[in-house]
Amino acid sequence: MQAPESIVLPTRSVASSYSLKKDKYSSHSVVLALLGEGRGQRLLDVGAAQGDMAQLLTRQGYDVTAVEGDPTLAAMARGKCREVIVADLDQPVPDLHGPFDVVLYADVLEHLKDPQRALRDINQQLKPGGTVLVSVPNIAHLWVRLRLLRGKFDYMDRGRLRSRRGDRYPGSAPLGGTGALSWSDIPCGARS
Repeated sequence: MQAPESIVLPTRSVASSYSLKKDKYSSHSVVLALLGEGRGQRLLDVGAAQGDMAQLLTRQGYDVTAVEGDPTLAAMARGKCREVIVADLDQPVPDLHGPFDVVLYADVLEHLKDPQRALRDINQQLKPGGTVLVSVPNIAHLWVRLRLLRGKFDYMDRGRLRSRRGDRYPGSAPLGGTGALSWSDIPCGARS
């Protein structure tokens, strides 16, 4: 399938970078469509990799700040949005220069040791009435179910159970292991 006409994919310069999903039904295309025109709104792209999504969101009119833990990928993101911050999201979150109108977690939470803590801490940088948009892999996808029936639950280099940087932890599961995550556990909005 071809990407929608509105998505022009930047060229990748490093084979290990995180690929923007081209399919018009992919999570990336859905995120871009849901967010629509930015009209100058401030957006925080959490786990921005080499900045391809940040670049497209900048083109859609958002004032984008990207956060990436890998310094090499962060260097690739520079120039694709207003600001790039290098930060390990498994550590205390630094000042991200908020507040933001939108906080975007596009296929990043499943790579964190404690995604609930990251959500709680980063969402403190959200403006009151702001938007949080989360995209995580679809564990109910038919391909994943068929693999589970065969006794396979492996993280791979690509696809729905991708291990982005070899950062899977023993006993980890999507969205942080054993505890259930509910919206009431994730406070949103700036605090005074």
